[in-house]
Amino acid sequence: MEHAKASVTLDTLEILADHLDVEPLALLTVAASFEKQQSPEDFLKYLNEEINKLKDLGVLEGLPTQFVDGALKPRLPGQRTSPEKVDAVLRCRAHGLTQKQASDILGMPTSTVGRIWKRVEE
Repeated sequence: MEHAKASVTLDTLEILADHLDVEPLALLTVAASFEKQQSPEDFLKYLNEEINKLKDLGVLEGLPTQFVDGALKPRLPGQRTSPEKVDAVLRCRAHGLTQKQASDILGMPTSTVGRIWKRVEE
């Protein structure tokens, strides 16, 4: 950290802020404003604009539903890929097609095809 060869973890940031008796976000704000060559006050104005963008995107509206008693709600992982889709991808691979070709033929996102492709290689 002292030699700028490592990034600070959130735990380290909280410890440092606790020793200085300030909020961790205050340290981040000062560091980010320095990096952007702005005063902390100007940087806070910029952050307010960024927060307004998040509001416009509807991010803040859904936020309360993600927490229970101040803690982030655990979420179940996404749906599993059906065995039929896995088999279809593997057949395409066995026939020498590329992931892109398999994606186009099967009408699946290339990310899904790639995930199946790599998972089965392991």
